[in-house]
This record gives sequence, structure tokens and C-alpha cells, in this order.
Amino acid sequence: MERTNILQRPNGKMHGRSKKDLKYISQDLVNVSFKQQTCNRGICKFPSIPYKFLCYTGLVEPSDQYFSYKIAKFFIILMFIFRFIFTWGSHIRRGYVRDFKAKFAKVTNFIMPVIIFYAMLRKRKLLTTTLSNLNGMPPYGKKINLFALLLCCMPFIYTVWVTVTCNQEEVAKHAVFGYDVESVPVQILLVSTKHFLSAILNSAFLNFVALVFCILCQRCCSLIEMLTQEIQRVPPETFGISRQIEAIRQKARIEYILENIQEIFSLPSFFIVIQNFLSCSEVIGFYLYTSSSTKKYAFRTLAQSFFYTLNSLGCLVLMIWVVGGVPIHIRKVKEAFRKKKRLRLIYACAREETPLHAEYFENSDFVFTGCDLISFRRSLILTIFGTLLTYAALLINWVRK
Repeated sequence: MERTNILQRPNGKMHGRSKKDLKYISQDLVNVSFKQQTCNRGICKFPSIPYKFLCYTGLVEPSDQYFSYKIAKFFIILMFIFRFIFTWGSHIRRGYVRDFKAKFAKVTNFIMPVIIFYAMLRKRKLLTTTLSNLNGMPPYGKKINLFALLLCCMPFIYTVWVTVTCNQEEVAKHAVFGYDVESVPVQILLVSTKHFLSAILNSAFLNFVALVFCILCQRCCSLIEMLTQEIQRVPPETFGISRQIEAIRQKARIEYILENIQEIFSLPSFFIVIQNFLSCSEVIGFYLYTSSSTKKYAFRTLAQSFFYTLNSLGCLVLMIWVVGGVPIHIRKVKEAFRKKKRLRLIYACAREETPLHAEYFENSDFVFTGCDLISFRRSLILTIFGTLLTYAALLINWVRK
């Protein structure tokens, strides 16, 4: 109660407060604000297709209230099991698992979506709360739903393309642990099922998790931009202690939401970056390493390479660009507050008004991280492209030798 009263005294002694006190004050403001704003509030107006994805995969709490969502979550788990059988059953039976280096990409392609799914399940309650805290924001549903619909179509297009162009007999034989499959319809069924599961659980699932991450970050950017415009509109004469405290309260609320998003997506975002980076490296390595050899099914490999490259690079660039925009917007609102406070200080000098301590608003910049190992700034895009080019150059040099 004492920490809250500090900000209620315009002429109070704030200059002697430590950073720990400032943190407590900010947290108190957030708690009071949320008690007022989240009362009788439901799930926010999230774009329908991404929200259905969260419900059918069981990543939000309302999915436990409907039988269809429970069945869908059960089928997701079955899809992971069947994909493991299709991918590794033949290798285990024929004893090919000893060549681990050659199968490393397949191991990561299977394990990382499982880790991301489990990590998101553990944070489902916090994700539901975060969606509620962002209630009332503009949904931009049409554009996002159109993009999400495109993501839904890509696994079907990929499955049809690869099924038509691949050696169906060979792939079907691999899917049933090395046994021959003579029936053409059965071959088509096995081949399409195998590649559809791979496209759904690898590319589509990771893309939708990244899309939800981007939507939440974009809504926070909209909140920060609204706060920036509000500060810029206030004239210095009326930007007193009460208006400054209100700006601090709004910024603390936004930072609280950002911290929740960071806690939810820290591990998933890290593995999304690693998975997509490895997919790009795998495509580069395949084409450079096998450039001198004959490709029996060039059209099929072209389809697979195009699909994985488009998904991997598109997901990386979009996610890093949107998430990396958060610290940019935070710097803008801090600069707007600093300029307005400077003008207010000039105006208030003649009135001998005690200014509000700057540390209440101008704390360090918030940057999303992946397991505290990857910082999501927009410069990371150039770093990834530079790393891929370096890898390609080294591989070209190695192949020539």
C-alpha cells in the first residue's frame, strides 16, 4: 500500500527511491490496472483461423470445454506418433540408424515440433490470460485470416505435387518398413499420408505458432503506438504529474503483457529459428553436394526444396521483422515521453514544480529473446542470411576440393 501511495503524492520524495522500489511500483500499477480492466472479460477478438488453430491443438483453455477440440487434440498426438512410425520404422527395422550424421536433419525435423507443442501446452493458461489482456484491440481479421488460409493450403499443394512427381513404389516401400506394395492406390495413399503429415507437423504447425507470436507482438506494437500518439498530443502545460503517472501506468501494462509473451514463446521461438535455419542449410547442402551427381527425380526435389525454402525463409523473415519491431516502438514512446517531459520542465521551472523521476518511464529497452540465446532484433535477418552465404561458400570450396 505504501508503494502505491508514493505515486499519489505529487510533491512526494521520489528521488531517493531505489530501482527495486521502482519495480514494485510498476508491478502494483499493473496489478491494479488489470483488476479493473479484465473483470468479466472473455477471450479477445482474435482472428478466427489462428484462434481455431489454438483451440484444435489444445493450446488455450477453452479447448477443454468442447468435445470436438478434445478429439482434435487427440488426433494431433496420433499424427505425431504416425509420423514417427512412417519416418523411422523402416530405418530401425533395416538397421540404418547407425548413420546418425546423415539422419540428423530428419531427427531435428521430428523432435523440434514435439518440443514446441509440449512447451506451448505448458503455457496454455498464460496464453489464454494474455489473449484476454489484449481484448479490445483491432483484430485485422480479414488480412490475417487470408494469410492463415494460404498457410492451410500449402500442405495440400505440397502433398499433391510430391505424390505426383515422386517414385511412389519406392516411397511406399519405405513407409511400410521395406515391404513391397503392388497396389497403386495403396501406394498413393501411403505416399500422400507420409508427406502430408510431414508438411502439417513441420511447416504448417511451426508457421501457425510463429503467426500467433507475430499477432500478439503486433497488437502490443499498436498499443505502444497509441500511447506514443497520446503523449505527443498532450500540450506541455497539461503534461503534469498526473498525466505522466497515467503514461507510466499504460507503459507498465504493456510491459507486463510483453513479459508474458516472452515467457510463452521463449522456447518455441528459439526452436522455430533453429528448425527453419537447419531446413535452409539442408537445401543448400543438398544442391551443392549433389551438383556433380545425377538426380533421378529432379522435379520432386525441386518441389520439396521450393516448399521448404519458402516456408523456412518466409517464417524466419516475417517473425523476426514483426517481433523485432517491438523495441523500435518502445524507443519511440520513450523518446516522445522524454521530449514532452523536457518541454514540461521548461514550463514548470517558473512554477517551482517538483518533476517526476525519469527512471519511472525510461527503463531499459525490451527485446524478445529465444531462451536468452537469440535476441529478436531486425538485424538478425542479415545475420542469418550472412551465415547461410558463408555456409554455402565453405561448402562450395569443400566440394571443389
